Amino acid sequence: MLRNPPAPPFSKGGGREKPPFRKEIEKPPFSKGGWGDLFNNLDALWQPLHAELHHACLNDISGLENPTSELLAQWLWQRFAPQLPTLRRVTVCETATAGCHYDGQQFRIWKEQRFESAVQFPDAPAGDGRRRLHGHSYLLRLLLSAPLDAVLGWTVDYGDVKTLFTPVYRQLDHHRPINCRN
Repeated sequence: MLRNPPAPPFSKGGGREKPPFRKEIEKPPFSKGGWGDLFNNLDALWQPLHAELHHACLNDISGLENPTSELLAQWLWQRFAPQLPTLRRVTVCETATAGCHYDGQQFRIWKEQRFESAVQFPDAPAGDGRRRLHGHSYLLRLLLSAPLDAVLGWTVDYGDVKTLFTPVYRQLDHHRPINCRN
């Protein structure tokens, strides 16, 4: 459970109920002790954090009074990095289509959009299936880097990213944007 962060009234992300977070910890695949030691070490490091975060109001945890994806990723990094010197990145997934990567220095958020579109290759040889109009499902992931806004606790408002992408999405989704000729 969490209370919404103090977002300005014009913010697309303000006033929404936030979904649960998912975390990912990225570490190089090989460590001195091997895979077993790596996973045991991660599990041991994660257990006290899980106990602190699970079914808790994140706003009540010191350092997470404004629990945005960016600040949660940074909070986790601060707890893992001293004990995992080869830690590369912490990822927090706010939803299935949006989240934040943090590498100890830079925040990178992403927003995914899916669209359906068609392609046709009219110059393909006769009888070649590519001559026919055929559809594809696409996944576009917009990856953005920006400094952290100290007041809002985020880099870029996910709602703003979605709003800016909407005209492109409308142009691509369920259209025939590509007619490939040699």
